[in-house]
Amino acid sequence: MTKSAGDRSQSRQLLKLVSSRIIMGNFKSTYGTKKNLSEFTHDHLANERTYLAWIRTAISLTAFAY
Repeated sequence: MTKSAGDRSQSRQLLKLVSSRIIMGNFKSTYGTKKNLSEFTHDHLANERTYLAWIRTAISLTAFAY
């Protein structure tokens, strides 16, 4: 039993629609609200400050070593 080209195309379109709704639905529910976006931004900026502090410390230690 083989599917015609139209059936396969319709199946692909349906799969694309369902998968995009699942992916975007999860994304919106997790990161879509202002509160969650604010928390994400806060955490990201805190991580960046920590990374920059480590870089600054490494540069200072390198400068004092020579």
